[in-house]
Amino acid sequence: FKCVRWADKVCRLSPKDLAVLKHLVEASPRPVPHKRLYDLLYWERYDGGPESRILKVHICNLRKRLAGAGIPISICTSFSFGYW
Repeated sequence: FKCVRWADKVCRLSPKDLAVLKHLVEASPRPVPHKRLYDLLYWERYDGGPESRILKVHICNLRKRLAGAGIPISICTSFSFGYW
């Protein structure tokens, strides 16, 4: 796990969750397509990687961990497109 700092708050994230958060922050305020985030996490998988719904799990984990640490970052869903 890696730690993310926001002012005086700290949140521990898995490497994959951290990669998603970093990509979303760098792209902000533009939405990031679901496929781009999925490919970011699983590009090295020769078997195609896990089900595409796994990205929803990472987003859910990020939302819970950031909120639990009191970090005021919200991840919005653009249905049929991706996240921002």
